[in-house]
Amino acid sequence: MTAISNFFVVAFATPPIPEVSYTFSDDVLAVFNAIPHWDLIKTIMGLAVLVIIALSTFKILQHI
Repeated sequence: MTAISNFFVVAFATPPIPEVSYTFSDDVLAVFNAIPHWDLIKTIMGLAVLVIIALSTFKILQHI
Protein backbone atom coordinates (compact mmCIF):
# COMPACT_ATOMS: atom_id res chain seq x y z
CA MET A 1 0.00 0.00 0.00
CA THR A 2 2.88 2.36 0.69
CA ALA A 3 4.23 1.94 -2.84
CA ILE A 4 0.95 3.15 -4.30
CA SER A 5 0.70 6.10 -1.92
CA ASN A 6 4.35 7.01 -2.61
CA PHE A 7 3.62 6.90 -6.34
CA PHE A 8 0.82 9.44 -6.01
CA VAL A 9 2.89 11.67 -3.72
CA VAL A 10 5.77 11.72 -6.22
CA ALA A 11 3.55 11.90 -9.32
CA PHE A 12 1.63 14.96 -8.17
CA ALA A 13 4.51 16.74 -6.43
CA THR A 14 6.04 19.88 -7.90
CA PRO A 15 9.00 18.88 -10.09
CA PRO A 16 12.43 20.00 -8.94
CA ILE A 17 14.08 22.93 -10.71
CA PRO A 18 16.89 21.64 -12.94
CA GLU A 19 20.37 22.79 -12.05
CA VAL A 20 21.64 22.77 -15.64
CA SER A 21 20.67 25.68 -17.83
CA TYR A 22 20.87 25.36 -21.61
CA THR A 23 21.53 28.96 -22.52
CA PHE A 24 23.87 30.08 -25.24
CA SER A 25 26.32 32.93 -25.01
CA ASP A 26 25.70 36.19 -26.84
CA ASP A 27 28.50 35.34 -29.29
CA VAL A 28 26.80 32.11 -30.36
CA LEU A 29 23.41 33.79 -30.64
CA ALA A 30 24.95 36.58 -32.72
CA VAL A 31 26.22 34.03 -35.25
CA PHE A 32 22.78 32.50 -35.74
CA ASN A 33 21.02 35.86 -35.72
CA ALA A 34 23.36 37.01 -38.49
CA ILE A 35 22.07 34.28 -40.84
CA PRO A 36 19.32 35.76 -43.02
CA HIS A 37 15.93 34.02 -42.69
CA TRP A 38 17.25 31.75 -39.90
CA ASP A 39 13.73 31.11 -38.58
CA LEU A 40 12.62 29.83 -41.98
CA ILE A 41 15.73 27.68 -42.39
CA LYS A 42 15.27 26.24 -38.89
CA THR A 43 11.64 25.38 -39.64
CA ILE A 44 12.52 23.68 -42.93
CA MET A 45 15.28 21.66 -41.27
CA GLY A 46 12.88 20.54 -38.54
CA LEU A 47 10.28 19.50 -41.10
CA ALA A 48 12.93 17.61 -43.06
CA VAL A 49 13.89 15.66 -39.95
CA LEU A 50 10.22 14.84 -39.28
CA VAL A 51 9.74 13.64 -42.88
CA ILE A 52 12.83 11.44 -42.66
CA ILE A 53 11.60 9.93 -39.39
CA ALA A 54 8.13 9.34 -40.87
CA LEU A 55 9.53 7.69 -43.99
CA SER A 56 11.85 5.45 -42.00
CA THR A 57 8.96 4.48 -39.72
CA PHE A 58 6.80 3.52 -42.70
CA LYS A 59 9.68 1.55 -44.19
CA ILE A 60 10.21 -0.35 -40.94
CA LEU A 61 6.47 -1.05 -40.66
CA GLN A 62 6.44 -2.49 -44.19
CA HIS A 63 8.95 -5.15 -43.14
CA ILE A 64 6.81 -6.35 -40.25
